[in-house]
Amino acid sequence: MARDVLRRALTRLAVVAGVWAVVVGMTAPAALAQRTPVPGPGKDRSGVSRYFGGPEGFAIPTVPCDPAGPSATDGVMADQLNPQLHAKMAGYLDAYKMSCARMVTQAVRDRGLNPRAAAIAIATIIVESSMNNYSQAVDYTSLGLFQQQDWWGSREERLDPVHATNAFFDEVERQYPGGSWNDEAIGDVCWNVQRPREDLRHLYGVEAADATVIADALWAGAAKGPKHPYASGRVVSARSSDGRLEAFAAGADGVYHAWQTE
Repeated sequence: MARDVLRRALTRLAVVAGVWAVVVGMTAPAALAQRTPVPGPGKDRSGVSRYFGGPEGFAIPTVPCDPAGPSATDGVMADQLNPQLHAKMAGYLDAYKMSCARMVTQAVRDRGLNPRAAAIAIATIIVESSMNNYSQAVDYTSLGLFQQQDWWGSREERLDPVHATNAFFDEVERQYPGGSWNDEAIGDVCWNVQRPREDLRHLYGVEAADATVIADALWAGAAKGPKHPYASGRVVSARSSDGRLEAFAAGADGVYHAWQTE
């Protein structure tokens, strides 16, 4: 009798073990198949680019774009441009984001490129990071304004807007030799360099018009379009992050004039 009981117990255990083995065998390949390998440089980096927005974007730590921090001028220009934007950044520009766009635009100018190139770079950082210099990788190894993977450079290089911008345009000029990027749609140039997954590629084109507004304002030193939000002749002053006094006045033509102490 005891032998029969033992035999039945062992049989049940064998059946359970067999079922468990079948379940594991069926689910393990599926789990492995869902794992997306980290893509390498020069390949379609589907899923690498992030369209940061909403609460998840605010929770990611950032570092300054300008070592001296945002200036009072950055804040005034952000206020000036917000009413002129119509896509993702409308109403969300601030002094920090403008300082990042300013550093990128200056790197483009120093490279000898034109305002259209600045618009391409700004459209890219709007889509990739909402103009935030993210210092924590939450999408593979992506860091910085352009959300560049580790093959773009060291951590310090990718968090440096000047280096990151030049690395971006190294790839632009590799893909579009002889300045041929000037003849392509801004959004197409952006996604061909960044290579996000297909359903995100249209987003760069969506941001192209606003990026052009921001780039033109930074390039010319004054925004185009609606007049300055401050009344003509009003003087605004503030201390920059390095302690210098900055003052600006709005002219009747919508152009602001800025002065800064040494």
